[in-house]
Amino acid sequence: MQIAILALADALIGERGLSTLAGTASLLLQGNGLMIVLALAAAGITAGSIVALGIDLWTTALFVVVIVVLAAIHRYEEHPYWEHTQDSSDAPAEGPDIEPAAKGTSEWTTTRLLALTALTGLVVVIAGFTVTRLADAIATQSALGASFVGAILLAAVTSLPELSTTMEAVRLGRHKLAFSNIFGTNLLDAGFLFIADVFYTEGAILGQVGSFSSFAALLGILLTGTYVAGILQRPKRVVFRMGVDSALVILLYLVGTTVMYGLR
Repeated sequence: MQIAILALADALIGERGLSTLAGTASLLLQGNGLMIVLALAAAGITAGSIVALGIDLWTTALFVVVIVVLAAIHRYEEHPYWEHTQDSSDAPAEGPDIEPAAKGTSEWTTTRLLALTALTGLVVVIAGFTVTRLADAIATQSALGASFVGAILLAAVTSLPELSTTMEAVRLGRHKLAFSNIFGTNLLDAGFLFIADVFYTEGAILGQVGSFSSFAALLGILLTGTYVAGILQRPKRVVFRMGVDSALVILLYLVGTTVMYGLR
């Protein structure tokens, strides 16, 4: 769902696809890293748990890979060894919405910015506990099942922060930030499985799920790969006010959601 949010943000631009404006090599690294992590999660679900000292080796490997990917991204940002060179026809059009990103906050101190960021993060954490309990009650009282409610309803609610930040980043002309927000969030979310596994006392988490979660991970790879291809090709064609890759992401997401409904 968070990948699909990028397509909604793409529709805000209208004239050019989001991947055309945000195409940089660092995003390719982020997207490929995310696909590796999701593939590892799908492999762990399919192969079954391998528990040592009470911790699943699959989620441990998942956590290690996430750290390695994040370190690689950070290292590349400091010393980029390959970047796409835009010609004049491909260069993003400058406009009044490109520069004002920091307007209104540019005079705030770094300490104040960090404090407000921590405060809003705390609100999200507290709300997350409440939303999860409500979603669990809905799954229990309805015929939708925990998997489908988690993948659709809970995912929709918990993706609202990404929706607002991604939309705002696009509005301010920070297209790379919009992509990095989604790719980075999904990377960290996958890493959290290890932390959850540490505190789960009834076995390995990946051993408690089946084909539904495996399909969801594979769908995530498919959607991420579509955008990685879009960033490489930088298509100029716009369909329904969004890039061709974004339109394909929406189509694949809707089809995938239908399949998940059957697997619930």
